[in-house]
Amino acid sequence: MLKAYKNDESLPGFCRAASARSMLPRQYTVDTPYMVGPVHYYSTERAGELILFDAGPPTDVGRQHLQQHLDLAKLKHVIVTHCHIDHFGQAAWLEQQCDATIYLPHRDIMKTKNHELRMAKLAGFFVDMGFEKRFLDLFH
Repeated sequence: MLKAYKNDESLPGFCRAASARSMLPRQYTVDTPYMVGPVHYYSTERAGELILFDAGPPTDVGRQHLQQHLDLAKLKHVIVTHCHIDHFGQAAWLEQQCDATIYLPHRDIMKTKNHELRMAKLAGFFVDMGFEKRFLDLFH
């Protein structure tokens, strides 16, 4: 299941109500093929349910890391902090592998839903800034 959240009020109640001490996350580090280098994802358990913050990169290494370090049978919530590929890359795979609800930021969902309009406006902005249209056509 996929859900959007606009702010912390849109997240499951157990995330809002938990004290900082009861939700201390465990940090994991996984390599990526991207310039950013290794990235982190985090997990914690609340009321017997495993919660994952970010899903790691969409690579075999990222998938293997999740399989080796998490009990996917207990995973119930995946909260993606922002939609960079190294943070949400395994979200679709996780949705297929377990009964977790995937939470994506509302603004990132809107970017996806309005992608063509967003790209057209961005291209217009670059033309207004002096870039030649033939240069922008290289990216289509």
